[in-house]
Amino acid sequence: MAAALVVFASPVYAQDMPVPPQQDVPDEVQEMMEEFQEMQQRFMQIQSQVLQMNPELQERQAAIGDLVNEAMAELNPAAEEQVSRLQQLEQEAAMAQQEEDMERLQELINEAQGLQAELQAAQAQALEQDHVQQEIDSFQDDLLDEMIEMDPEAGQILDRLDELAQQLGAQGPPAP
Repeated sequence: MAAALVVFASPVYAQDMPVPPQQDVPDEVQEMMEEFQEMQQRFMQIQSQVLQMNPELQERQAAIGDLVNEAMAELNPAAEEQVSRLQQLEQEAAMAQQEEDMERLQELINEAQGLQAELQAAQAQALEQDHVQQEIDSFQDDLLDEMIEMDPEAGQILDRLDELAQQLGAQGPPAP
């Protein structure tokens, strides 16, 4: 299995919120979105610092990536070939774009999107497996403990991110 079948984007606490178009967004919602992005950036900086300073957590993160890759390979035996094909498609798409062959470029994009959808589905299923989820949960708990030890505000930032995510989710997408 290729070492980087899945780039395991760790943790995993701060979820990316969809950013709706700026038009017709009430000021209150816009302010919450901006606060969310600022808090998420602070959280991710703390997380990154902890990971850089803790080789054990780095190893565990890599091991979880391998675990996810293994689970994906079991669910989708063609996953490794699909990743290779995606890399090949990138090169072919760059050439088609350079040659201004828009028809070929669109074909390549369509194929890549299909492969990405299959890989994402396998990844989602892999992440739902109990043994994978247990490893991720344990890692996240330990990472958060280390983050709070480094910066006691990390827990408060996480709480605020959760609160903002719930509020923004309850707001629903802005009306077009």
